Amino acid sequence: MHASRRRTGRGLVAACVMAAVAAGAVPANASWPFRVDAGSGMPKRARTSPDVLLSTGNIQSANPNPMVLPPGSNPYGASYGEWGARWWQWALSGPLATNPILDPDGSFCDLGQSGPVWYLAGNFGGTTERSCAVPAGKAIFFPIVNFYANYPCPPEFNFEPAPGQSLEEFLTEFAASFIDPATNLAVEVDGNALGGLTDYRGTSDLFLLDIHPEWGMLDPCVTGDPQPAVTDGYWIMLAPMAPGAHTIHFHAELPGLNFVLDVTYDLMVEAQRGGRGRIAASAQEKSWGLIKNLYR
Repeated sequence: MHASRRRTGRGLVAACVMAAVAAGAVPANASWPFRVDAGSGMPKRARTSPDVLLSTGNIQSANPNPMVLPPGSNPYGASYGEWGARWWQWALSGPLATNPILDPDGSFCDLGQSGPVWYLAGNFGGTTERSCAVPAGKAIFFPIVNFYANYPCPPEFNFEPAPGQSLEEFLTEFAASFIDPATNLAVEVDGNALGGLTDYRGTSDLFLLDIHPEWGMLDPCVTGDPQPAVTDGYWIMLAPMAPGAHTIHFHAELPGLNFVLDVTYDLMVEAQRGGRGRIAASAQEKSWGLIKNLYR
């Protein structure tokens, strides 16, 4: 790829970094409804139920971060890479004035949100603090750091696959070149650090990305029509959180771009109410049932 492309919109897209997380060790006073065994660090129910054990249908190892739905679990019927593609479609579908990545305080965090998964955004570098209300029962998805590569680009970028190389291979390799050097990844939920963050990397297949035309101000490769793209990054799918206040903090660095991101979300997870204003089900009932469904 032509070096000038790295210095223009492409470098800025690397700032569309995202993140958030879950706690590796849940303390007794945390909002997560399971009690954690001090020896194993796992929820006590997980010792006897394969529903909360990792993998692609085979019980291979316990999930070290009980609040995070692992990549191999195919949460809500899609891989982390597929969710990453959906996240970019959400993040780039609207105008710059109300874009969640540019949002200074969380005012636009609910725009375009639908379905069982709620997205959080990062920033274009620097420090950002946002406040956001999240409906009950929503999983929370975000990358710790991510990147998308779209095609085509203007001729002066000389951005073309090598002879014999498929477009998907070309875009995958290009996106990976930005994510491979990512360092100093950190995520905390309610003050508890998530471990093993490099295990949460996911790359999409080739997909069509419909980018709002205003993004051409930041990415000169935006055509105004749906474009083939690939995304790569470190992603987190946080299981639905108990109603109440939560704090999510994440940090990532891309040394080659002199890029440092630090974002804090003050979340209020709303209580779900049934008829006559009563809580429809206890937090433990709802969360345990959701976990069982997600790990089918």
